Amino acid sequence: MAALIGSFGIRNEKLSVEEKEATNLPLLETAHALSNDQPPPPDPPTINNPNTDEPKVSSQEEGPTVKKVIEVNDVPVYLPNHLLMDDCNHFKCVIYERIGFDDLVGGTYLATVHDKELVLRVEKTPARIVTQEFEFLKKIEATGEWLHFSQLHSAWQADGYAFYMVYHRGGPSFREVRDFMKNRTFSHGSAGRLMRDIFKCIHLVHKQNMLVRCMDSEMFHFDAASRNLFMSNLSTLRADAGKKEWDVPVLWAGGLHYAPLQKDNIHARDDIEAWLYLFIELVRGELPWSGKRTDEIQEIKASYSRDVSLVKGLPFVYTELYQLVMALPNNSPYVPEVCYTEIEDFCTRIAEQVGGVKSLDDNLDFERDPNESELPRFIMEKIAQEAPKLD
Repeated sequence: MAALIGSFGIRNEKLSVEEKEATNLPLLETAHALSNDQPPPPDPPTINNPNTDEPKVSSQEEGPTVKKVIEVNDVPVYLPNHLLMDDCNHFKCVIYERIGFDDLVGGTYLATVHDKELVLRVEKTPARIVTQEFEFLKKIEATGEWLHFSQLHSAWQADGYAFYMVYHRGGPSFREVRDFMKNRTFSHGSAGRLMRDIFKCIHLVHKQNMLVRCMDSEMFHFDAASRNLFMSNLSTLRADAGKKEWDVPVLWAGGLHYAPLQKDNIHARDDIEAWLYLFIELVRGELPWSGKRTDEIQEIKASYSRDVSLVKGLPFVYTELYQLVMALPNNSPYVPEVCYTEIEDFCTRIAEQVGGVKSLDDNLDFERDPNESELPRFIMEKIAQEAPKLD
């Protein structure tokens, strides 16, 4: 048993290896295998407010209501406790709070449906970004790999907006985890495991002929139940123009810190190069160009690409990994499948051989075993009863 250190909450139990394998089942089978939830109750009845034409949930207390919605930068601004309906006046969810504020990629809210916690994505039609995210998640669920992203709940269109919801997965963002660590560094065991999770996300994106185009700690969250990093932000994903033979360059959408050397017309290998920079930063604490001027970063990065000095002082397996990634061809949209396998194997070697990880149940750097006061207690009291009288 283990818990997340800090303010990330307590995890009462770990998933066994068998339970982790069960998460590779198709969506419906996985839901039955890992959840004891009962089917949700029917949609709540609505009555008309005598003072307005807006529907209102009937309850003993003041419940969620359909509130007036304003629009800012083509994104609807929903207030807490807003009751969201579809065009047929059917209940969809209750807004809790807004959690995403980049209006360029639509709105992101926490919402609830029958006590289930969900993440809502919304964008004004034609909703190219939200629609693309939804289609990507559908394909991922069809392959049984939703554990590395999110599990779809529902999707609909109403009032000129496109919506979809995924199940909320409790746990901190990877940025919060890194900020908690001393000097923002990880042991080789934890770094290898966490970066293997991120690499699996990148590989699955590439399998769908898409590119990530960004690398940032805030894009990933740690699921405290399944104990893996998953990609929570899909807004930067775009179709890989090179694989589709489109004569349109795909541009890097993230910051310069992890940007590949070739950021004006990126391919799959450039996503992997950005991933490598993050990996090295996790074990070193910072990169040589950290804190440098924007116009200096590219030059410094290029100078380190000429040799293996970026991984100097690290175990030799990092040199092997660095040479493999930097040798991937710049002018090809394809990365050989064997390279994905080799890179994932390097992560495993770093975690197990260098980091000493013996089992997936070993605690990560930011996890600890719960103390006695945090363990669930089951108290049984024996009540004395009089013995039955014999006639």
